[in-house]
Amino acid sequence: MAFWDDLGQKASQTTVKAVQKAKDLAEIAKLNGSLAEAEARIQDAYCQIGKTYAAQHPQDYGEEYAAMFAVIQEAGEKIRICQQQIRDIKGVVLCSRCGAEAPYGASFCSACGAAIPKPQSVEAEVMEKCGSCGSMVSHGADFCTVCGQPMTRPEANTGDDPAETTQAQEDETTPETAP
Repeated sequence: MAFWDDLGQKASQTTVKAVQKAKDLAEIAKLNGSLAEAEARIQDAYCQIGKTYAAQHPQDYGEEYAAMFAVIQEAGEKIRICQQQIRDIKGVVLCSRCGAEAPYGASFCSACGAAIPKPQSVEAEVMEKCGSCGSMVSHGADFCTVCGQPMTRPEANTGDDPAETTQAQEDETTPETAP
């Protein structure tokens, strides 16, 4: 009978240890959650401090912050360009009073009723689309002002130069021979 009693006691001890281990793991998980929450609050506070400093010192920041301010300004400009391209694709403008989107040509904002100024029209022949990024660039520009890539234009034979036309016709009809 001692064997069964001993076995029962060992099983009971093992169960108590397993229950204690589960409680410990649950407590550790709870503490890790609290730790992560506190770390996130600190990170948010640091972010707010940085935003406040940047807003209060847009031009007179310390030299040690120059690189960080340059990154912020560059990224902000990229964001503004992308947002404008999205609005152009969607065919909308922003209301100057409330910031709501309104379709091109709308006279009034549907969200706040403010008058929407008519956008200055850009003639289609004055602008051309960049083949790399799709931005509208002034006609005749050699490089895109958004992505910096060379503007690609199809080589067109206008037919204005008779020598050009004659040479092009000869090239089409004369088979090439190797020297």
